[in-house]
Amino acid sequence: MKDKRYFIAQRNGIFGVIDYDKNEVVPFLYDNILHQVKDGNIPVQKGKDWGIYKLNFGEVVPCNYSTIKNLGENIFFIPSKGFIIDNFNNPIIKTKFLQAWEFNGGYSIARKNYSERFFVINNKIEIIGKESFKAGFFEMGYWFLRVDHTSWIALNTKTGNFTNKFSDSRNYKSTPKKFHDGLLTNDNILILGDHIMVGTKKPEYTPFGYLVTHNGSQQLYNKKGEAILPKEFPFVRPVDNQRILVKDESKHIISYYNYEGQKIKDVEREADAI
Repeated sequence: MKDKRYFIAQRNGIFGVIDYDKNEVVPFLYDNILHQVKDGNIPVQKGKDWGIYKLNFGEVVPCNYSTIKNLGENIFFIPSKGFIIDNFNNPIIKTKFLQAWEFNGGYSIARKNYSERFFVINNKIEIIGKESFKAGFFEMGYWFLRVDHTSWIALNTKTGNFTNKFSDSRNYKSTPKKFHDGLLTNDNILILGDHIMVGTKKPEYTPFGYLVTHNGSQQLYNKKGEAILPKEFPFVRPVDNQRILVKDESKHIISYYNYEGQKIKDVEREADAI
């Protein structure tokens, strides 16, 4: 078994599970036991049907099903019935699904028929989003789901929130890469928390935040993805941990702002802003 503390054993042609001290932790009652332990749940078989035995508890899902899938978080999918149950054999969603897979701890994906998009569901079995393709990948706490050939959404597994849809048009098979405390796509889309920032140039990381250039204007974002300045400016530069230098060329004004986005003062000449 994957859990090295336990061993599948056979006695008179019947299977059970024992620990290192040969204590019986799953009784010798079963025709087959799979080498799979997840959240203490083990698939067990009587005759042709499968159920779930939970270590230190008992048979929580009776052996009544031809197949059973462990979706994690004590949630199971019964393909023959189309419903999802908890580890006390109670159905916990009214929707019947054709397919379901474990997606990540606490999340699964499922769909009702072959022509329908996949649903993303959490361990409370709430439908929280959709995707077009099963394929996705996990990076820095996000599940990235491709919704069409050039667009993605990202699920923050810490908060359960989705980012807005974003594109990566140069290569739909490409995936966002690590960029300091965030992720950066090929199209220079910076993803931080549940925020997406689009830049025509690659965002510049500074110790005081992310400097993003968009359509010739600049804005400074903190590590939560929140804009610091009240608006975009033609030129923005963090000076130190207290001041941000900005130039408003339309008004020919050079100013200092603090990191709360409040103006500290204007300066008359660029040399005075050093």
